[in-house]
Amino acid sequence: MMDGMNTDMIGQGSVSTSPVTRDRKTEVQPASSRDLVVLEKTCKDFESMFLYTLLKTMRQSLPKTDGIGRNRDMYTSLGDLELARSIAHGRGIGLGEMLFDQLRTRME
Repeated sequence: MMDGMNTDMIGQGSVSTSPVTRDRKTEVQPASSRDLVVLEKTCKDFESMFLYTLLKTMRQSLPKTDGIGRNRDMYTSLGDLELARSIAHGRGIGLGEMLFDQLRTRME
């Protein structure tokens, strides 16, 4: 070993022997249009999962009725998931849009 470093790793690009001295401002690159599209989709997906959790919790608060049982729960859950996706990828409730605006300003 050399100065506490594993010599097997030196020369393989895994271990650097010099300290990193990069200026943080030079590392930040402006967001490309593709990055913004991915960010927007991710924010809408986040809103969708939030809505799904909200719908699921609301449905759990309803009294249980005699019915099909597990199959009913599965179909209800799938219905809630699709409803949440539809709302979020449509007009939404504004959560995804607010999140997108906040994150976009940090990327620029």
